[in-house]
Amino acid sequence: MDFPELSRERHVLIFVARTHAIDARELARFAAALSEEEAARAEKFLFFPNKRDYVIAHSLLREILAHYAGVPASDVSFVRNRFGKPALARDARLQFNLSHCDGGVAIAVGFDMRIGVDIEDASIARARYADIAAQYFSDIEQAAIHAAADGFARFIETWTLKEAYLKAIGLGLAKPLADCRFVWRDDRIVRFRDVAQADAHAHAWAFGAFAVDARYRVAVAVDASGGACSIELVRAGATDGARPLQASVVCRSPDLRFAHDACCV
Repeated sequence: MDFPELSRERHVLIFVARTHAIDARELARFAAALSEEEAARAEKFLFFPNKRDYVIAHSLLREILAHYAGVPASDVSFVRNRFGKPALARDARLQFNLSHCDGGVAIAVGFDMRIGVDIEDASIARARYADIAAQYFSDIEQAAIHAAADGFARFIETWTLKEAYLKAIGLGLAKPLADCRFVWRDDRIVRFRDVAQADAHAHAWAFGAFAVDARYRVAVAVDASGGACSIELVRAGATDGARPLQASVVCRSPDLRFAHDACCV
């Protein structure tokens, strides 16, 4: 894969891949790059699409981390915190996060800042999503869903923001989704608050949510305590390398920047 440059100065790359076109024969090539532990876990999936997404996601992650860490893919190893969030065992400065869902994969990488990423399928409305929102979303977030032209898409976009934040702080669903709240403005600016933290905590995080195509929404949460950061989206073809990805901005924090003007519209 041809990799874009990753600056060490407040720069995040988000690789997005689609896996639908990969058949069982092609999947074997990706599976060869996995560790023994990863390969064993892949074999536990009962359905091919789930196995395919897992194998490609973790194979791409190894390839990406190996490139930016400057080591062979076979030397990439991980440690996990008590909530299960992985980190590189040998280079803690290189931060990353991974998400995969229904044929979509998202991988975010950057240096010296916590990162969380989530990808979700927004193409088919799930039953009772409003009930889920009533349980986990604030009144303001629920009102935004009801007011949106596509309520399910707004639900998914809000969900991905919450997931990205919880993954960035390394707690996952051990922290209540209702703690993190987002307020949408008409100009696509989103404001964030963690009700379990002091107000100043909100200013230490930057968010972006994107429609990468008609089907998938991707959100990223970045520790911005060191200053404003820039992001760059990359289409990581499972078989044809990497290339720039233009996505539609659903919302973003005021201090989130884009590495290239053509990255997001």
